[in-house]
Amino acid sequence: MPQRMPARREAQDSASFFVTPPQRIAEDTPSSSFLEPGANPALPLTSYAGDRTLEMAMKSIFIVLEGPDGSGTTLHTRLLYEKLIENGLDAISTFEPTEGPQGSRIRKILSSNDPIDPVKLQKMFVKDREWHIENVIEPALQKNKIVISDRYFHSTIAYGMALGIDKEILENMNKKFIQPDLTFFLLPPFEVCSERMKRREKLDSLEKEELQRVVYNNYLKMAEDDKSIAKIDTSGEKSNVARIIYEGFLKYVSEKQY
Repeated sequence: MPQRMPARREAQDSASFFVTPPQRIAEDTPSSSFLEPGANPALPLTSYAGDRTLEMAMKSIFIVLEGPDGSGTTLHTRLLYEKLIENGLDAISTFEPTEGPQGSRIRKILSSNDPIDPVKLQKMFVKDREWHIENVIEPALQKNKIVISDRYFHSTIAYGMALGIDKEILENMNKKFIQPDLTFFLLPPFEVCSERMKRREKLDSLEKEELQRVVYNNYLKMAEDDKSIAKIDTSGEKSNVARIIYEGFLKYVSEKQY
């Protein structure tokens, strides 16, 4: 099991979620129902929507969407945020690397494609995460907002390992950070991520296909080792995937004892 990060509140017993629609590249075809491991694929997940469920969600919740490049983390962070706002919930959407001092430096370095020592780069991500928590995440949680972050410490581990850094070193670098209440790993088939990446005009130094394949496998292994992570196949039509993620949020809220 990977080393767990400090929890913001008592740890929950959370089953993993695994969605497996047919493999497809385009994002305009239907995806399957949101399923728990071992569930009958023919049976859709019960909807958890309702006044009581949404009332329970009027508490601070920290949600993270993670995944390799091309998995749809930015899109689905935005769609989940919009859905929560639509339902009257107080939420914010944020991302890493941030637009803070370290995050801006990271973006500049990656876009330049200049070589950088992997350990130095990950230390910069950690510094950016410190700024992110202090200036964005914790203040919002203290105001009982729902915080949705596009990437968090899982990225440091997945990408850092792909760059040759020992996993234990990476975990130690991140062990002081609060743990999300709910984590979604967006993992369509690798070929889907690769095809989406090819549509981008320019790739940064962490977006090369060879490296991304290792990153992808690291995310898979992390999800297998941590059963609290909700693993979502985002190769289907985006509205269906967004519904699956939202129902995962509602399921968490309905089962959480505040």
